[in-house]
Amino acid sequence: MEMQLELTRRNIPYTITSGLRFFEQAHIKDVAAHLRVGANPRDEVAFHRLARLLPGVGPKSATKMWNEVAGGKALGQVKVSEKSAKGWAQLVETLRQIAGKPSAEQVKLVVEGSYGDYVRARYANAVNRLDDLRQLEDYANGFTNTADFLAELALLGNTETEVAARGADNEGEAVKLSTVHQAKGLEYGTVFVIMLCDGLFPSARSIETEEGEEEERRLFYVAVTRAKDELYLTHPRLRMGKGGDAWQTPSRFLNELNRDLVNVWRVKGSGGLGDWS
Repeated sequence: MEMQLELTRRNIPYTITSGLRFFEQAHIKDVAAHLRVGANPRDEVAFHRLARLLPGVGPKSATKMWNEVAGGKALGQVKVSEKSAKGWAQLVETLRQIAGKPSAEQVKLVVEGSYGDYVRARYANAVNRLDDLRQLEDYANGFTNTADFLAELALLGNTETEVAARGADNEGEAVKLSTVHQAKGLEYGTVFVIMLCDGLFPSARSIETEEGEEEERRLFYVAVTRAKDELYLTHPRLRMGKGGDAWQTPSRFLNELNRDLVNVWRVKGSGGLGDWS
């Protein structure tokens, strides 16, 4: 997400191997819809999106529910089928809980509520989607009010579409974003492997076992052999987290490289914040 946001802000075209961009994903739009209805119960588009998350609710049922809201009924008084009653009650309670809360806390409450259960039940890649939502929560921490956060999401979503169109028109001039798994068997002139920190690559979970670490080492080999001409292996010295900035330990895999083949650079971020090696 962080890379997509920065490329979007800088108007740099990019493509994604997996297809969907961050703000195009259903789970991101669903959580944003919760916040939109929480901020404005008269948001018809967001209301329809939430209503259709309920079992047994299709376009016609969602329209009937909306007509009751538009007619002046409170959300808790809207008539729903027995099949969707429990889910609707949970949704209304979540909207009550997020009212007036900071944006990041709203995202957290939505995911901890019924929507997190919905993601786990509906998607095979639920772990990845929930991780996306944690990133969205981190991003929301930078906003003092929900209106600004929702406006930024809308702006970035539109800008993403424009940048995607430019990338499609001239893909040769676009940055390609990919996971290591998706890059298997492919080669590129220049490759950047990012976030090479212990706990990220290799992941914290993988280094709990010898087998897990060895699998991550094989993935690292796949990553570094994708480059035909230039290879950049990067890691931040500091990384922002919920508890503030934290020092990062370079990936143990970097120490396994032949030092005669490596040029080490240190790059300062804008304003002197965040050194990268």
